[in-house]
Amino acid sequence: MAVRPSAEEIIARLGLEPLIPEGGWFRRLYYKKGEVSLIYYLLSGRDFSEFHVLPYPEQYLFLMGDPVELFTGDPSEGLWQRTVLGGDVMKGEELSFLVEGNRIQGSRLVPGGSWALLSTMMNPPFEPEIYRTCGAQELMENFPRSGDLINSLTK
Repeated sequence: MAVRPSAEEIIARLGLEPLIPEGGWFRRLYYKKGEVSLIYYLLSGRDFSEFHVLPYPEQYLFLMGDPVELFTGDPSEGLWQRTVLGGDVMKGEELSFLVEGNRIQGSRLVPGGSWALLSTMMNPPFEPEIYRTCGAQELMENFPRSGDLINSLTK
C-alpha cells in the first residue's frame, strides 16, 4: 500500500514556488506568448487562492489530493457558485471546471483537507499584469450577505 506524500514532499518533488500575491504554490509547465499557459497549482493547510479576476477563461483540472472549493461570482448577479474539484465524481466532485473570463474566483481546501494538486490552463496565457485582486470592501458591496466567505478568501 502506497503512503500518501505530504504537501512538502509534493512541493519539493515538483519544484513548486509560492504564488504571490494569490496564495498557494505553483510551477509553470508551459507558456507560449499570445497562445497558452499551463501551471501546477497546490493548496495546502490554510493556503487559499484569494478572490481575484482574470480577463480570460481559466480551465482547472484536479490532479490529486483532497477536494477544493472553488467559488465564482458575477457582481451583477450578487451570487456565488460553489464547485467542488476532486476525484470522487460519484459524490458530485468535478475533475475539471472552466472559470469564464471576468468572473471573480477564489478557492480553498474543503474543511478537513490537507493538500490538493491542480493544474490550470489559460488561452490567451496568464501574464502577471492581467491579475486583479478583489478586496473585501469591493466584494461586500456586491455580495452583502457573504461576509464570512469574503473574509475567508481575502487578505
